[in-house]
Amino acid sequence: MRKFAAAILVMACVAVSSSAAHAARGGWYYDDNPGGWEDLRLGDSYRGTTLYLGGTKDWCGLPGASYATMRRVLSNNNGLEIDWWVSHDCGGVLRVCVENVRGQKACSSYVRQ
Repeated sequence: MRKFAAAILVMACVAVSSSAAHAARGGWYYDDNPGGWEDLRLGDSYRGTTLYLGGTKDWCGLPGASYATMRRVLSNNNGLEIDWWVSHDCGGVLRVCVENVRGQKACSSYVRQ
């Protein structure tokens, strides 16, 4: 039983490290009221691309933090590039996570625009 539990723990650690390895880093833009909806843009300096996202009442994968929490994590990044990754992809709705230079993390769902 201990070997089985150890194997599960190793697999969980590999899964966590592999998601962090696929993180992007780049500039960001957030507008909390463009016509009543959230507007989030996340840049990827490694690939030279930008992900355009809009607010949604749907969620993908797991319920996430509020949009206010996402804004707080972004704004506490001292104007620097943010680390981000897509933790779940449900077609048009994505669960996106961000981590700032202080180690604060938040995840929330957005519609891909």
